[in-house]
Amino acid sequence: MDIKNIDFIFFTGDNGVDYPVGGITSFTRQMMSVFGNRMALVGISTDNTPSGKWIYKNFDGVTYLFFSIAKVNKYKIKPLLPLRLTTYFRLKKYRKEILSLNINNAIVQNSHFLLAINNWPIANKAYIFHGVTNPLEKARYRPAKLLASSYEEKMFKRLQSYNTIFTVADENGIQNMIMRSKNKFSRNHFIKLPTRFDNKTFYPVEKEYSMQCLGINRDKTIFVQVGRLSKQKGCDFIIDSFSHFLKNNPDSELYLVGDGEEKESIQKKVTSSGLSGKVKITGFKTKQEVALYYNSADLVLVGSHMEGWSVAMVEALACGKNIVSTNVSGASEMILQGQNGYIVNYRDPRLFAKKMGKALKLPNHNEYSIKISRNFSLSTLKDDILNHWKTA
Repeated sequence: MDIKNIDFIFFTGDNGVDYPVGGITSFTRQMMSVFGNRMALVGISTDNTPSGKWIYKNFDGVTYLFFSIAKVNKYKIKPLLPLRLTTYFRLKKYRKEILSLNINNAIVQNSHFLLAINNWPIANKAYIFHGVTNPLEKARYRPAKLLASSYEEKMFKRLQSYNTIFTVADENGIQNMIMRSKNKFSRNHFIKLPTRFDNKTFYPVEKEYSMQCLGINRDKTIFVQVGRLSKQKGCDFIIDSFSHFLKNNPDSELYLVGDGEEKESIQKKVTSSGLSGKVKITGFKTKQEVALYYNSADLVLVGSHMEGWSVAMVEALACGKNIVSTNVSGASEMILQGQNGYIVNYRDPRLFAKKMGKALKLPNHNEYSIKISRNFSLSTLKDDILNHWKTA
């Protein structure tokens, strides 16, 4: 591979495959799909990939220049040192090695990287906000929450050195962020960049076929939530809502599709709530398997406290599914009330369960959902970025 053919460095914050589970890693996969190895990757490793130097690494049959700043144990629920701090110190340590490529273009998609590389001599930088809420507000480490305000202030200050800022959020989320920045930015500084889906993987498939592939009982009403098992995703709330729904609809099952740091505590809640056998945690699944779960669902649920632009919602729409969601960023642009689902404004499990019942009466493989999903096709991602950010 000729380094001269590399257009930019992509600071990812993930392993380029499956960790951490969630939207950032999914977006990295999408960037790899549309830009290929014309970008070099800076992330973390969860295997035996060496850290601290550029190497050639194969992802899905394509060779990339990859720089791992640290090896992370993806099975460790809560490391002693937060990944945010590990990232900061490792970037400081490996600054010279990373910059040795002499590439003046970079895209950063993770706030872990934002503070550390602020003064690096990279002339042309773009930042991608995956959600515009304060990342420390829902931190797992208590001291981090106390630093949320000062962290965000520094984050906004660092952003002023970026040429282009993309936001994976809806208009309300962007306006709220502008207010929190104390008007350091205007609306013109931010370019909306919605989440995308891969239409080669996520599309409507016959429900009975999908259920058969997964071994799901076809006589049951199936609910699915897809995403990282974390407090942010509101799994507890979804379980409570399902429990209320179950009282009058006993032939129902809930599938929590994904993995994450809260898996053990969520499993304990399922057991203590007497829902063993009714609520099933699948663990990590490939995107092809995830598509089968969407297509097996009678209804897709989203219970998040916060989102940028929900990957799960976009993928569910592509499969023609109706959605009931909490009122998170992007929901109003993906859900038409009473047509392809409902947005529930209050975190009331009884109210959410009631909307679940109403949504089940809407047509399945909803044409509204499929039509809306066309706005989020992966095929336009590359142009949407390069139309606003040019590599030097």
